[in-house]
Amino acid sequence: MKKLSLTLLALSISGAAIAAENDGYWNINPTLGYQLNDDDRNLDDDALIGVGLERRFNQTWGAELKYLQGTMDYTSTYNDVDVKHLILEGLYYGTPNGDSKALPYLAAGIGHAEYDYGSFGGENQETTSLLGAGVKYAFTDRWSTKADARWMHGFDDSRNDVLFTIGLSYVFGKTKAAPIKIAPKKAVVIGDIDKDGVNDNNDKCNNTPVGASVNSSGCELDSDNDGIVNSKDKCLTTTAGAKVDSSGCAEKLTTTETISMNVNFSTGSDQLTNDSLTEIEKVATFMRKYNSVSGVIEGHTDSRGAASFNETLSQSRAESVVKTLVDQYGINSSRLSAKGYGESNPVASNETAEGRQQNRRVSAVFEAQVTK
Repeated sequence: MKKLSLTLLALSISGAAIAAENDGYWNINPTLGYQLNDDDRNLDDDALIGVGLERRFNQTWGAELKYLQGTMDYTSTYNDVDVKHLILEGLYYGTPNGDSKALPYLAAGIGHAEYDYGSFGGENQETTSLLGAGVKYAFTDRWSTKADARWMHGFDDSRNDVLFTIGLSYVFGKTKAAPIKIAPKKAVVIGDIDKDGVNDNNDKCNNTPVGASVNSSGCELDSDNDGIVNSKDKCLTTTAGAKVDSSGCAEKLTTTETISMNVNFSTGSDQLTNDSLTEIEKVATFMRKYNSVSGVIEGHTDSRGAASFNETLSQSRAESVVKTLVDQYGINSSRLSAKGYGESNPVASNETAEGRQQNRRVSAVFEAQVTK
């Protein structure tokens, strides 16, 4: 099986070279890799180094013979294990997006892998299949970089590994077709009434102000997506989703706003329940709408237990709500603070179970200035 796989690799690459002898071009691809190993291998994940020889038959199809090697630690004994891969892949290149120099591709192929455990484990060889995807980015018509990821399946022991590679690519040899098409930076424009660089036939906004930045349809840009185009926007970096005025600047509150949250806790606990998230989300929505708001999250307890313990517990409860707002809803931590008041500010009687439940609460107070 292993000898057969090596024979197939050699025959395939020589056949591809002969078939494309008078067409396409060659690439030499120095490569760095990183292998994530199947747990059953008992090998630490580690880096590989190698080189690839790629034949591009045309703008769409290609094939690459790649060799990688490296040394990995055996998990149980920390002995070195020499790893080698010989891989033959077919490559399918997609179509560039507009003038982009990035070219996506898919890869599929077969390989031969060797794991040399030395005196403590001998040598293990296996035939592998590979499937992956990547992107090639052109710096010039000769130089580019390639980055990809592929899944490797070993037939002999049914093990699955992941291989990441990144490297340079250089075009050499005769070529009949240009190896990489790079669009001119500026096309000739005929009939451009608003002088924005977009031909009138393609211009969906043919009255943009002179000098304004426009997109490919000739419409003025709105960099912060607040609904106000850049030429009229006096605040070009407002937070996404913020409420803005006609000048594109975020509105601010003029009064002190208080939002009470029905966030309750079990006795002696600072863990939030799932039904508390709806209340916390109201605060997150408010803070995103008014992005200049900062606030204090206040924690309270009932009167059972020592006063010092209750103050510490209420502080922990307030911090739990702050952490949820930051981690789950993306609120900047600099806009929030937590304060625990213990049992000092009850809103109901501590003589009944219902009253104590109401006192185990968290509320939020916000202060900011707004221009209406």
